[in-house]
Amino acid sequence: MAQADMGAADAGAVAAVETAVEEPVVEPEKVEPEKKPKEEPPKVVKNEKPEQKAEPSNAGNREKARELESAAKNAYMRGDLGKAQKLYESALEADSSNHKIHAGLGQVYFDRAQYDKAVKHQSKAVKLKPGRLQYRIALGQSYYRLGRYQDAIKVWEAVLKRDPNNKNAKQYIQLAKRKLK
Repeated sequence: MAQADMGAADAGAVAAVETAVEEPVVEPEKVEPEKKPKEEPPKVVKNEKPEQKAEPSNAGNREKARELESAAKNAYMRGDLGKAQKLYESALEADSSNHKIHAGLGQVYFDRAQYDKAVKHQSKAVKLKPGRLQYRIALGQSYYRLGRYQDAIKVWEAVLKRDPNNKNAKQYIQLAKRKLK
């Protein structure tokens, strides 16, 4: 008997499902023409996708810059300053906000006695990574070579504010002060 009741209940459930299924089938047909204009906003979302793709391309540029920076560092270590300079400059085109590239290029310019250019890139490296005291030491050295002793002292004193026991900064300040006398 329970099975007969279940059979009747199942038949009622099937009829209810069929009715429910039939109704939505009719509604979407009427709604579909209305949805077509509503599909335009997703096209706007599609237009936003290139902006999302810009992030991975920036990541790709950063990766390319890292590879070029590594190759430039290797060329520098081999003593090939011309090759190192070209590689650092290419890396800079790919990622102009990389402090390591600015510092490396600044060092190449320093070694090639192009101190104005060294100052430009070393200053940028300091700005991008102010806590890297070695960048400040290098910037001070370039100022010193340009005869800008006060600027050099100022930079090295900033190093001592962060690291009061920095022997290099202390020695360089003494040298620069002697030049001012």
